[in-house]
Amino acid sequence: MDTTNITPEDEHAAMATMVLMQTIIYGEAIGDALGVPYEFRERGTFTCTGMVGGGAHRQPAGTVNEDDMRVRFLAWLDDGKYSADGTVFDVGGATQRALRAGHGMSGERDNGNGSLMRIVPCALFDLSDSDIRRASAVTHAHPISMDACVTLVHIARELIDMVDVREALAHNGFDGLWHKSRNEIESDGFVLHTLEAALWCLCTTQSYADCVLEAVNLGSDTDTTAAVAGALAALVYGFEDEGEPSGIPEEWMDALRGQEQFLDVILGGPEDVETDPNGAYGDDPLSGERMPLDLDGDQLVASTSSAGLDLFDDARDLCSQAAMMSDEETRAQSFAQAAETLIKAYQVGIFEAAQVLGILYYERHVQAADADAQAFLWFGRGCEHGLADCACYLGDMLRDGRGPDREPDAQAALDYYNLAFDLAQERFDLEDLDDLASFAIIALRLGESYERRVQDGLDSAQAGDFAFMHYAMAATIAERVVRLGARALGKELRLAQDGVERMRPYASPESLEHERM
Repeated sequence: MDTTNITPEDEHAAMATMVLMQTIIYGEAIGDALGVPYEFRERGTFTCTGMVGGGAHRQPAGTVNEDDMRVRFLAWLDDGKYSADGTVFDVGGATQRALRAGHGMSGERDNGNGSLMRIVPCALFDLSDSDIRRASAVTHAHPISMDACVTLVHIARELIDMVDVREALAHNGFDGLWHKSRNEIESDGFVLHTLEAALWCLCTTQSYADCVLEAVNLGSDTDTTAAVAGALAALVYGFEDEGEPSGIPEEWMDALRGQEQFLDVILGGPEDVETDPNGAYGDDPLSGERMPLDLDGDQLVASTSSAGLDLFDDARDLCSQAAMMSDEETRAQSFAQAAETLIKAYQVGIFEAAQVLGILYYERHVQAADADAQAFLWFGRGCEHGLADCACYLGDMLRDGRGPDREPDAQAALDYYNLAFDLAQERFDLEDLDDLASFAIIALRLGESYERRVQDGLDSAQAGDFAFMHYAMAATIAERVVRLGARALGKELRLAQDGVERMRPYASPESLEHERM
């Protein structure tokens, strides 16, 4: 690939695609895992309330270019590649026959849901309807199956573009589906039944969890229905642990088995580093002592030396390489090496290194006796140097009870969010997508913090107006970022838009007028 003409917009688009791919696959895999224990059971004979083991396939809780696709599918079928335990415990008849024959099955009786459940990621790429049909035809080549895949991809694309769920369904032949009763929905393995059942679950529920649990509890082909519904619901609701209360529950993500297999494909390695409670690389690979700062009078001076910048680039490369390592011990060592390099960069005045160090501790990529204390220390140093993102991270830590007192401190969090906002106004380049995205998140955090004051009965009128103004600003900026191609900010846009509507009754006439401008 020629990388000489890659633009920042290209990089943002690639990152957005990776994030959305991860969202889809987590959503689908968790839905599938929830449904596995109940497959083939009739509706009304069980109730699924969470992730359990056992069931039809006796699996533990939480299991989950055409020629290239066929080769990879055969590697899965014959060798267990990409599976949680190196073995395949369930494969549809049409899929198995197609892979053995070297072409998709095209008979009337070959319209199972096997290609439907794997097609949603096609929504992320510039594929024509013909391309989507060809992707289906690797295993399912009947026009009914191929057309169902095209419809599902079209709906997924609209959800990515943040079209309302029911509008997206209406645009694609399912207008009024939400008026059907549960008894009118069939949930067997026929591709059109699976498509309708998954869409019905999506348009009649209000969260990821409710959607996939409804899909499982429809009975029959529980895992595939929930997998398709889960992929779509993930696009709508995102992840609970990223601040979306209706998103994928964190405990279900933790329980998902074999996730390193698909993370190897998306990211090149597991998502997180396990923290060693015994400090295998020392209680703290970074010194807790304050680093000497270059001072010019009373002003901090950032170095632009080539040596310092090279160190910073080396550290970021190490972080990228670590994220692609499947061996956890090697990953932890690489992150620790990156942290040591970042310290050296910080010592020669590359103050942005403090922010990256803070994130490494915040995300538990670097081991320490007290990772939160180290994260708070480094974010604090970045904040001293005027880094708005560091001030925002400090606000998050205080909001979540990860600060020095180990208790949530809403007022201190608000103070840091306000500081982050001031720094952003002074220093951000509003033509830069990264800065714009950070600004949107900072404004969103302020909206949430002021809304919390309203809920607590603290100066409700003024706090409500402030919340409205910051939500409106976050929505405006996030919408601009999304339109420029960074669709990964779509969740923040929805949160900000919802906040605007909740706080509208508190908005002053001036704020409402400013919103209309």
